[in-house]
Amino acid sequence: MVEERLMKNDDTAFVDADVITLTNNGIMHLFSNVKYQLSEQEVESLFYPGQATTMLGLLKYPDDFSKSIGLNQLWYKDNTSTASIVDNNGFKIRQSYSIRMPNPKGLFSFRIPLKHIFGFTEDYDKIVYSFTQRLTLVRKADSYAIFKVAAADDGKIYIQKISWFMPHVLPADGEKLQLYKTIESKSKLPVAYSMRQCDSVAFPQSTTSFTWRLSVKSSQEKPRFIIIGFQTDKDANQVQNPSLFDDVNLTNVYIMLNSTRYPMVDYNASFQRHICEAIR
Repeated sequence: MVEERLMKNDDTAFVDADVITLTNNGIMHLFSNVKYQLSEQEVESLFYPGQATTMLGLLKYPDDFSKSIGLNQLWYKDNTSTASIVDNNGFKIRQSYSIRMPNPKGLFSFRIPLKHIFGFTEDYDKIVYSFTQRLTLVRKADSYAIFKVAAADDGKIYIQKISWFMPHVLPADGEKLQLYKTIESKSKLPVAYSMRQCDSVAFPQSTTSFTWRLSVKSSQEKPRFIIIGFQTDKDANQVQNPSLFDDVNLTNVYIMLNSTRYPMVDYNASFQRHICEAIR
């Protein structure tokens, strides 16, 4: 659970409610890294969580992933690239929730399920016993989470409170006995899960072709999906929306995994004509 307030840089509230709000998935854009540890052992660490979780959410739930994963109004996606309540329904809904409706203006709270951030929470459903759990959030500039019209004053975000809720399981007597036996025998349990990893690279606007070397953290890990998105001038710019991805007139992309190429043939893609597909 996160409680925040969006205000002007001079610590006053926005009187004109129609000019500014948070981006889609805005809270995740406030952090450069989110890490989960069990007894000092890193389980999963996600860089660029704003872009990573937005891309994954839009692909998994293209119609409305805010409802599908139990998130609230701050995850309504944009239907245009403009910061306007007239023609951008996502901006209008998020602005109403975060600026227009609250009293005082700009004060809001919402929750984020861990499955929105980490892959292990979707795959691993076992009970964790006698571990110290740690969640690390590395803050970055407010501008990544704010979307406004060009003439509006810049905003800033105060994070007033972060609460972390974890379920406590009380097993029945029969299950408890079995758990004690497993613990006493020091049995090894499989803990395989799909980890999410996000990297970023910058390249000149004049570039027409480039090669990007990706890697995994250990030799046991194997990539299952690779999602690629392009953005232009989205860094720390409140007039631009970092939850939107740009059409850069991409015509072809392929991946070399060891010596195997995916896909085997060229794409010949055209986003203008909606000719594209996903690599799996």
